[in-house]
Amino acid sequence: LNTHRLLHGTTTHGEQVIDSLAEQRIPRAYYGPNGSLGFPLTTLPVEQRSRRLAVIGLGTGALNLYSREGEHIDFYEIDPTIKDIASNPDYFTYLSLGKGTHSFFIGDGRLKMQDASPGEYDLIVVDAFGSDSIPVHLLTAEALDIFISRLKADGALIVHISNRYLDLEPPLGRYASERGYTALARSHRPDQAEQSRGQFRCDGVVIAR
Repeated sequence: LNTHRLLHGTTTHGEQVIDSLAEQRIPRAYYGPNGSLGFPLTTLPVEQRSRRLAVIGLGTGALNLYSREGEHIDFYEIDPTIKDIASNPDYFTYLSLGKGTHSFFIGDGRLKMQDASPGEYDLIVVDAFGSDSIPVHLLTAEALDIFISRLKADGALIVHISNRYLDLEPPLGRYASERGYTALARSHRPDQAEQSRGQFRCDGVVIAR
């Protein structure tokens, strides 16, 4: 199968099969349904209502495939070039294949999220990290407080922490403990069959009240 892949530095930020519509509908790389991002998006929470989601870090737009009919995703992306790439069907079609609707907010995710209303989102995904570049301002207690405050009472914050250099699980767990929240870490190691379908190792943390 032929694929398009989005690379920045040494980091792959997503990929998609380009010569099969059926395969285009399967999120690859870090975003498979059993991964540490896809799994909570299919299991958490509020199954009885249409969700409103926020994703900090657009990449190829693969997480849009998890939007259900009647749902909406706000994508927060600091680099307008990434929006242009993800929105171009000659490169990637994830943004056109989701069942819900979506909007873009261009700028720093932490600053832009301050403009959202308290309790606006059911799920917030922080996916702005690279293997060799960690924007640590998105993981300060102050930033996490902002993200949590924008969640509904039963909402959850999902943080993608896969990277080469830093173990981000302990500080996120400590933050949750200090605030009286619950945190769950998940590390997914794809089996051979998943690897053949383009699935990557993925580490994530979910924080909820």
